[in-house]
Amino acid sequence: MKKIFVVAALVAASLVPVMPANAMTMTKTMAKAAAVPAYCYFLPLLPKCVDAWKAEMAAMKTDMKK
Repeated sequence: MKKIFVVAALVAASLVPVMPANAMTMTKTMAKAAAVPAYCYFLPLLPKCVDAWKAEMAAMKTDMKK
């Protein structure tokens, strides 16, 4: 019986989408997602991608200092 509950909990956890804790977290997550284009994850050495990664790193450093 315990195995059935464990499997059911794992299936339920995999079906529920992960949501941020509050609206502020969600807006920060959405803004960071748009900062670097998707193709930069596959082609990180393109000149535009290098600039995007540097800008992302600078933004992360300023967030950490706050």
